[in-house]
Amino acid sequence: MLLLEAKAPCLIEGEKEAKGLLSFLLLLQGCDIKDIAERLGLKEEEIKAYEDDILKHHGSLEEYLENIGIEDDEFRTLANYLGRPETSAGAVLVDEEGRYLIEHMALGHYSLPKGHVENEDKDLFDTARREVKEELNLEFEVIPGFEKIIRYSPYEGIRKDVHFYLGKVKDKSPLTTQKEEVADAYWLVPKDAYRCLSHNSDRTVLEAAHRFLFRLKK
Repeated sequence: MLLLEAKAPCLIEGEKEAKGLLSFLLLLQGCDIKDIAERLGLKEEEIKAYEDDILKHHGSLEEYLENIGIEDDEFRTLANYLGRPETSAGAVLVDEEGRYLIEHMALGHYSLPKGHVENEDKDLFDTARREVKEELNLEFEVIPGFEKIIRYSPYEGIRKDVHFYLGKVKDKSPLTTQKEEVADAYWLVPKDAYRCLSHNSDRTVLEAAHRFLFRLKK
C-alpha cells in the first residue's frame, strides 16, 4: 500500500517515501522549503508535489498523520528531533589546579558555559570564546583535539546542537559574572563539578573532557 493512500498504520518502505514523510514533518514545523531540500537531497519541486498529493488524498496534513497512524505524542517527538536547527557552542574550562568551572545560572540550574552563535562569530571556537568572555569575563586557551557535541530539544519544534571545546584558564583573578544570566560561578574539583551539574548531557561532556585530559598526561 502506498503511504500516500494509507488509511491505517503502515510501514514506511523505500527511500522516496521516507524522505517524503520527513519533508512533510519539517514543513509542519515551519522549516524553509529550501533548507528541507538541501538537508534531504531533494528538489523543491519534489517536495511541493509530495505536499500536493497529501492534500489531494487526505484533505490536510494533520489528517494525513492520523491516517498513517502517527499519534500526537509521536509527532511531537519526531518534530522536535527534526525541527528547526539551532547551534550553540561552549567550553569545558579547567584551571592550573585541575578544577572545572561550573556556572550557577540565573534560572537556578548548574551548567557549563555555552551560548548561541551570533552573526559576528567567525566560527564555533569564536562563539565559545565570546560566550565565556561575556558571561565570566574570562579568556582561555583552547586545548586542541577535543570536541563533544550534544543534541537536545530545548523547546517544542527546536533541535539544538551544542559544540563543546576544552579550554585552559590561567587567570586567577576573582570571577565576575553576567548577572542577568549567571548568578554565580565556581571552580570545583572534578567529583564536585560532576555532581553539581543539573543535566546528564553536561555530565557526559565533563566526563569526556576529564578523560581526554587524563590521556594527555600519560
